Amino acid sequence: IFIVILTFVATVFFLSPITGGIEGMYNKLVEAASLNPVISPTFAEGGAVEGDPSTYGNAMGAYLTMASAGGLIFGVINIVGNFGTVFVDQAYWQRAIAAQPSSTVKGFLLGGMCWFAIPFTLATTMGLTAVALDVELTPEQVQLGLTVPAAASVLMGEIGAIMVLVMLFMAVTSAGSAELIAVSSLLTYDIYRTYKNPNATGKQLLKVSRAVIVAFGLGMGALAVVLLGMGLSLGFVYLAMGILIGSAVIPIALTIIWNRTTRAGAVAGALVGVCLSLTTWTSVAASEADGVIDIASLGGAFPMLYGNVVAILSSGLICVIISLAQNKKYDWKELDKHMSLVTDDMEQHEITATEAAKREQDEEQLKKAFKFSVRGGGILTLICVVFWPMPLYFSGYVFDFGFYGLWVGIAIAWVSIASAIIIFMPIVEARKGIAKVASGKKAMG
Repeated sequence: IFIVILTFVATVFFLSPITGGIEGMYNKLVEAASLNPVISPTFAEGGAVEGDPSTYGNAMGAYLTMASAGGLIFGVINIVGNFGTVFVDQAYWQRAIAAQPSSTVKGFLLGGMCWFAIPFTLATTMGLTAVALDVELTPEQVQLGLTVPAAASVLMGEIGAIMVLVMLFMAVTSAGSAELIAVSSLLTYDIYRTYKNPNATGKQLLKVSRAVIVAFGLGMGALAVVLLGMGLSLGFVYLAMGILIGSAVIPIALTIIWNRTTRAGAVAGALVGVCLSLTTWTSVAASEADGVIDIASLGGAFPMLYGNVVAILSSGLICVIISLAQNKKYDWKELDKHMSLVTDDMEQHEITATEAAKREQDEEQLKKAFKFSVRGGGILTLICVVFWPMPLYFSGYVFDFGFYGLWVGIAIAWVSIASAIIIFMPIVEARKGIAKVASGKKAMG
């Protein structure tokens, strides 16, 4: 994935005569804004009125600005939705629980910074390339996520389209395999072994796990076909996911950081929250479309925005109110008791409190990891969500060539460092194991 992105960066800003390098891209984007200014979501159907800045969605209708009404709306929706995709994703929890506390915190922070390089750089390169080269796409094609492959095809021909396909294939297989393992583990150990067959052997658990993987894999494929058949685009699903899963974020977070969270509070917050978000979503859509509720009205910017915000805020409020009303406190030390594992020889045994402590579940280390995560996460959040975008948004600043060059330079540096970390760090960390394997093979030879 990172190699493909680096190839696009080099082509767009340094190699391709079509784009004309950084200066050529800047000139083309300025010209594009004068010919087709960005329209406000409020005037999306009627279009921009020539000479009337109030109909523009971005400052002066420009593409090179952070002062964007649509961008702000998307940013809020994106934050809610991505909180949901992390907090409600079993794959992340499995990685966090399996690793040492100190490694987990550093790994997630570093991984998040490396991941951000992907959308940031792709938008700066291929997203703006599509605008600069005036790639012809219908709104439906944009919603289907065809901007990057279309731009790559215009820029590099069939090779560009193939590279996008390879990048997409790698991303889907990576995410898909993680979800298969996560769902399999959840259903096998937390449901089947806990409630159905507490005395299940290792072979039985393995059999159930494999069956779940096959069933869930087929289910994912069937769901994709159904969504496509219903006319739901990638963009629609992406914006709507926060409405469907965002209500579980705060209840899940409170269950691990607040000892007064109760079962009823967490469950009610998640379920009532999603009901309220769906109600808000459909109500706002109907009010904007004269009572009509369809894919077009539901996909509007404001129905999506209100639905996402209600999902994450209402659920947290409900969870806190019910938990306080029940007035119960949970003793975290209970987690050290009655924890069961399946060992390497496929036999179950109970983990004692002493053994749990040896596995770095001591409070002191967890407190250090918690403090580090709060500081690191807080600083990164302030930089990426407040100090970086907000001054540019409220000032209405439109990038001049110098600032655009700085922006591109940051994107290139960011993705280059992230690529080096992703490609070489695993090799460095596994160097001892690799050396042992290599020496073993040599000895056998």
